[in-house]
Amino acid sequence: MRTKHKPNPNRALRLKNYAAQMKSTIASNTEAITLEPTNAKAYFERAFALNVLGKKKLAITDFTKGLEFQPNNARILNTMAFIKITLKDYSGAFADLNKAIEIDPTQHEYWFHRGYASYMTGEMHDAVDDFNKSIALCSGNDNAFYFRGQAKSYMGYPNAAIEDFDKAIVYRPNYGFAYYRRATEKHVVEDYLGAIVDYNKALKLDRKLIDVYYERGMAKDALGSHEGAIKDYNKAIEFEPDCAVLYYNRALAKTDLGDLTGAMEDYRKTVELDPKYTYAHINLGVCKYLKKDFEGAMKQFTLGIESNPKDCSPYFSRGALKIELGDKYSGLQDLRISKSLGSKDACELLEEMEYDE
Repeated sequence: MRTKHKPNPNRALRLKNYAAQMKSTIASNTEAITLEPTNAKAYFERAFALNVLGKKKLAITDFTKGLEFQPNNARILNTMAFIKITLKDYSGAFADLNKAIEIDPTQHEYWFHRGYASYMTGEMHDAVDDFNKSIALCSGNDNAFYFRGQAKSYMGYPNAAIEDFDKAIVYRPNYGFAYYRRATEKHVVEDYLGAIVDYNKALKLDRKLIDVYYERGMAKDALGSHEGAIKDYNKAIEFEPDCAVLYYNRALAKTDLGDLTGAMEDYRKTVELDPKYTYAHINLGVCKYLKKDFEGAMKQFTLGIESNPKDCSPYFSRGALKIELGDKYSGLQDLRISKSLGSKDACELLEEMEYDE
């Protein structure tokens, strides 16, 4: 059961007072700008206050105006770039960061922010290059290690990503996301026990990381701990009751435990939430087949074909069942379609039956 937290009146009062301070800052600097329209400091201070209040575009306008009078203020260029990143104005952020780095290349946060912008735009090699420079200037930059690990993961280097997440954790031992991402990479390299240890730590540090339950469930499944996996899928479903893949994975675990009835319930829920979940249709059909409901299995395989006519698997399943039930002509047609769509199983079965053309 999720804990209900009582409102904190002291925190609310502090936030209210802080907002009042920001408004006062805006008013005083507006007056200063009126008296001295070239006062860069007043524009910058007003911009900072506007940003705190969530008025990011107005903040950028003030930063831009102030930079007219202090064009080489690298710190302001960096700040404005970060705000642009939050607004997904990456081209604007790159322009500001390029100039900030040109003015002062010794500040690690400038390189980090440009690396982060590259990461967010999918330019992973550029991101890694900038994170490298940020780390060279500040070896304890946990976020640079974390996002460099993220970039390496997307580039397909799980072991290198793990090394970076290791570093991020060294410099920030309570970095929940770093434990979570290290766990997912350990999962990729099939270190399932190591992944589970990291998933446990991530959850201990941040109970809001609800994806951990699903990921940890898959790791437990891979180790054959299907009951433990089901418990994690149950927990994940509590948080996301309309997520089809959670029911699908729980159904797989129940199937491995021999609970066909429970598995069928979850496969039905999967296709109810996502009618185009082809493999849920196929597996539900297999469960019906195992329960001797051949007509129901046939219908389910047909629904699988309808959900994705370009997938070879439901044609193979339906074709094999038709042949078993004595409808060889129609069954062979399905197998040939399955083969044409790339099914090796269909190819082998056709060769065995010596019916392949």
